[in-house]
Parts: sequence; structure tokens; C-alpha cells
Amino acid sequence: LANATSWLAARLYQLDRQGHPADLAAVAYSLEVARSPAREAAFQLLSKYRQEGEGLMFWGSAGEEDVGAKRNEQGHLLPNPALCCESLSVRATAQALLTYSLRREFIIEPIARWLNSRRHSATSWSSSWDSAMATQALVAHSLASPGPTTRLAIKVKLLGSRTRQAAFTLSPSEPGPHLLSLTNFHGEMVVEVQGQGTALLQLSSTYTRPTTTV
Repeated sequence: LANATSWLAARLYQLDRQGHPADLAAVAYSLEVARSPAREAAFQLLSKYRQEGEGLMFWGSAGEEDVGAKRNEQGHLLPNPALCCESLSVRATAQALLTYSLRREFIIEPIARWLNSRRHSATSWSSSWDSAMATQALVAHSLASPGPTTRLAIKVKLLGSRTRQAAFTLSPSEPGPHLLSLTNFHGEMVVEVQGQGTALLQLSSTYTRPTTTV
């Protein structure tokens, strides 16, 4: 570990002169995780190359070019420099967000807003790698950010082939999980929530395969 962090720290000067923001962000995050003596120098270098505007902060190219997938006449995907550029920017910004979250830096929300703004759909960015890194960074940011204490009153109503109702309370003293199970049910579910905080509702359906006789 000491040899690896020393090698990375020795490259900071080179990264400052000709490095890509994605490389710089990866090095800064690695040195921060390893608690290297060079982590402060790496963070200052990372902050130096940030880009800001309209309440957003990111690393890489702004890139307003068309980043959609391009195909030839046979339907095969073609290289798209704009898409590649945005992909690297997402990775660089995700690792910068991880670094800022780990350090509990004050200015951090603009980074999370930029990552969210670059989604190509509700759940994905430019590629699987980008999506994984962006998700990891946003989860770490959420866990590091103080939020309101969860105090929720939840009512669940199942309406359909059978009707059933249940009430749950979520609080620091009653964190859950709470389970409501029904068999042979079809219909709809209505959930009412009062209070403040964060909760996860997961709906799971299991279908049995009919047996066949030969």
C-alpha cells in the first residue's frame, strides 16, 4: 500500500501538467481512501480543475454535442467522441464526489446535481461502468449527508380479490423491517404516508409454475 500510494503521489506533478480529469479524480480518491500524506495535495489539485456554472460542478468537458448512439447503414454502432468524452466526465465527477463525500466537504451538492443531470434515463448514464460509479458516488453522498430523523406513519391497503389493511410506524426505535404477505392475491396496493424521513417500500411477487404430467 505504501509503495502504491508513493507511486501515485509522485505522478501528481505530471497529472497537473497533462493529466485527464478522470485520472486525476481516480488518484485523488485513492490517496484519500488510503489516508496518504499526499491526499491534501491531490485534493487541492482536484479542486483546481473543477468546472462550475449554473449551480453545477463537474470534472471534464461540458460537451453540449450530440451524445446519442450513432449507427451505420448496417445498424452497427459507430464510435462517438462526444459520448466517450461525457463517459469520462461522469467517471471523473463520480470519483470527485466520492472524494468530497469522504472529506465531508461543504460544497458538494452541485456535484451531485450535475451527475443527476447527465442521466440518459431514470437509472442509467453513458454505460454500465458509468452507471455503477455514479450510483456508488450518489449513495455515498446520501449516507454522508445529514437528513431528517425518520418518523413515519404508513398505511397499506390491498384491494382486489381480497381486502387487507395494515399500519406500520417507522422511527429510530422502530426501524423495521415490516412485512405484509398474501397468497393467491391479485389487485392493487394503496400506500399512505405521513411524517418525514426516508423509507424503502419493496413489492415482491412470486409466481408458481404449474406442474405438467407426461
